[in-house]
Amino acid sequence: MSSKKKGQSKKKSTKKKGAKATSTKPSLFTRAKENFQKKRLVYTYCLGFLVLVGIFAAIQNSDWFKNSLDPVLNVYASISSVLLNILGQGTNAIQQTVKGDAFSVNIKQGCDAIAPMLLYFSAVVLYPISFKWKWQGVLGGLVALFVLNIIRIVTLYLSGAYGSMGFFDFMHVEFWQVLYIILTVFIWLLWVRWAGRKQLESNG
Repeated sequence: MSSKKKGQSKKKSTKKKGAKATSTKPSLFTRAKENFQKKRLVYTYCLGFLVLVGIFAAIQNSDWFKNSLDPVLNVYASISSVLLNILGQGTNAIQQTVKGDAFSVNIKQGCDAIAPMLLYFSAVVLYPISFKWKWQGVLGGLVALFVLNIIRIVTLYLSGAYGSMGFFDFMHVEFWQVLYIILTVFIWLLWVRWAGRKQLESNG
């Protein structure tokens, strides 16, 4: 009799403990709130990035922005022509066109690298770190992306001059578009690593 009662009392106490543990377990709303607090910076960064990218996309599609691109495209054509002449191609820059005896490249909107530059700019500006590391990241990254686009134009001209149109289309549509995005992300990651190290050094 006594052993049975002891077993019953143990079961009752176990049930009480289980009920107590269940009652102290945080609710789904509380856990979601705690999770949001932990990752608030990540969510804020992603939301701000999407908003800024949306604003830039709207600006890019406006008529006044498209009309203001001509000077930028002219600069791309002029610099690319100079580099191609150094390589012995004998090209001329006529507004947005790099023209040579073997081939010609017309630089249009979409080949200006403005979209990746704006994405990179947004990713750097919104990153939660001191501004003194941001401006260096913006300046250095945009210069790197500008130079990278010049290299793209030069290699596209050479692809068309010495290869087939199929090879040119592959380099233009598949190779360089994917590679440029990858390199844009890579440059941003390099800056994040560099800026994080500088931040730690300054705090230490």
